[in-house]
Parts: sequence; structure tokens; C-alpha cells
Amino acid sequence: CIEYKIDMLVVGPEEPLVKGVYDFFEKDTDLQRIIVVGPSAKAAQLEGSKAFSKKFMQRHQIPTAAYAEFTAENFEEGKKYIAKHSLPVVLKADGLAAGKGVVIAATHAEALQTFEEMILHKQFGEASSKVVIEEFLQGIEVSVFVLTNGSD
Repeated sequence: CIEYKIDMLVVGPEEPLVKGVYDFFEKDTDLQRIIVVGPSAKAAQLEGSKAFSKKFMQRHQIPTAAYAEFTAENFEEGKKYIAKHSLPVVLKADGLAAGKGVVIAATHAEALQTFEEMILHKQFGEASSKVVIEEFLQGIEVSVFVLTNGSD
């Protein structure tokens, strides 16, 4: 960026944001002059962790599907949760999985198999070391991207 006299960096992928590229530029005196379009690592957790996002939404009373989160430590509890869950069951790898970490299982057997693949067999690597299981919501999904300077 310094060599090519870059004035603005627009970060597209989530991974460098989650890993702190914005923070890196902010801390380096030679790079601080460059405008970085993207959130800090702390703010990028909203995209980088489904569990973090769900807790954030609950804390701020933002409507969201009911959920529970599980890891290898409480795997058996997760299996029981799935068995009692209404169908379909939505399973999400907690971390970044290149858009592949969500499965909508039509049956409990499919949900259990997916859960095992994610948690025990690391289907999505570290991204699926924690799995969010949530209710299925019928309707249209929308993504909203907002640019702000912190106040406007």
C-alpha cells in the first residue's frame, strides 16, 4: 500500500476483517493515513461467529431465531437437543466457512449426521468446532450493508 501510494483499501472477504486487517492499519503509523473500508476485528465478529451474533442480537433485543450452541464438550447434549427439535433443523458452523457452513436438515437423522460431521469430523475445520443449532424461519432473507464513520 505504501509502495503503490494506496489511499483507500476496500476489504471484501470476511476473513481478513475477522483477523484484524483494519486494526493492523490503524496501529501502524505508516498505514494510518489509508482509509480502510471495513470493521475492526471486534465488530467483524458479527460475521465471523454465528454464536457471537446470536448473543449480540439477544442482548440488544433484535428478533432472531431461537438457538443453542454446542461443541465437542457438550456433544451428547447437542444430540438430545436435535432429537427434540422441530423440523427442519438449521445447523451452522460458528466460524467462517466460505458460505458453506449452513445446513437445513429435513429429518432428525440428517441433522444428527450433519452435527457429527461438523463437530467430530471437523467438516469445516475450526469453523465447525462450535455449531449453532436454530429454528427454521420461513420467509425472505435479506442482507444489509451499512457504511458509517462511527456516528453518521
